[in-house]
Amino acid sequence: MKTNRKPPNYWTKNKCHELALKCKTRGEFQNKYPIPYNISLSKKWLDEICGHMNILKKKWTKEECHELSLKCKTRNEFRITYNAARIYAQRRGWYEDICSHMTEGNKNRKYWSNKKRCQDESLNHNHRTDFYKKSRLAYEVSRDNDWLDEICSHMNKHHNDYSGYVYEFPDKHFYVGITSRETKRKNDHKKDTQSAVYKYSELTNLTPKMKKIFPAVDTKKSKKLEEQWVNHYIEKGWIKLNIAKTGSLGGTIIKWTKQKCHEKSLLYNTRTEFRNDFPGAYESAYNNNWLDEICSHMYKRKSIDYWNNKTLCHEESLKFTSRYKFSRDSTLCYIVSRDNGWLNDICSHMNTLQIYIDNYEKKYIKKQNIN
Repeated sequence: MKTNRKPPNYWTKNKCHELALKCKTRGEFQNKYPIPYNISLSKKWLDEICGHMNILKKKWTKEECHELSLKCKTRNEFRITYNAARIYAQRRGWYEDICSHMTEGNKNRKYWSNKKRCQDESLNHNHRTDFYKKSRLAYEVSRDNDWLDEICSHMNKHHNDYSGYVYEFPDKHFYVGITSRETKRKNDHKKDTQSAVYKYSELTNLTPKMKKIFPAVDTKKSKKLEEQWVNHYIEKGWIKLNIAKTGSLGGTIIKWTKQKCHEKSLLYNTRTEFRNDFPGAYESAYNNNWLDEICSHMYKRKSIDYWNNKTLCHEESLKFTSRYKFSRDSTLCYIVSRDNGWLNDICSHMNTLQIYIDNYEKKYIKKQNIN
């Protein structure tokens, strides 16, 4: 019986070091390779094998955050360059104060309440999606004031160029499609229960390989190329999964009904993830006042003031069996507990790291003996 588990003593210092070199921070190392990370932590190798990584301060003073913010002209630059300091400042309520000097610092809702400013900003974008992603506050104010249709009249309703892709299954089934939004279409095939690729993956438990078959071209040419590629695979003896007629532009025109918005929202645990992956569905739900209803199942983030209570943090910690899971799944509660020195007390019920590793090795040995 095959197993992906490694035998005892597999993770040597050199092997852990090789994986650590692929990561820029300890957090990335912990998230990508939890077992090697935990073993390195228990063996006290971390400082040595993570010597190349960027060290993120656990605590920042307001003055330190301000000094770093002064090196940046925009909030986006601050986020990209000093994200750890930015997050810390936001959680402590210093963010608006230390970013007041920045270019877009005064561009709040009051600033964008001027229709002319929103229109000038919209002229920098060719599509509403770009307008929404790159200047969200201007977009939202324009939407709330019913200016969108007018100030976005110069924009293309849909992207003009389409690229081609194919999903190949190991059993010689295939699906060919064209799209102007590759990332979104890829997510649709992974999560959308109406997708032919998703349905066949669930039915056969097979994982397809996605290949790009031609770059972005105009609409007419993309339709011809799609048909040619479908015929090419059929001639080679492959079986087509496409239901719609070739040339249909999947993923470009969607009428977001309440039911469809709800179906998409159920794929996510937070509104931010939902909004980022399906901005059209999120926008429709917002405009029709469905958002609170269809997002009622989502996790509501507690503020730092909420967690500034040892009893509440203790109750939260009881949901987890290890500090790693506690820090991963309830990050803000963990940080507040750590900063207040409560961790050892409220995590006393958790298994220590060495016990976790010992149990892991015992289970592995027992399974090998059974097999």
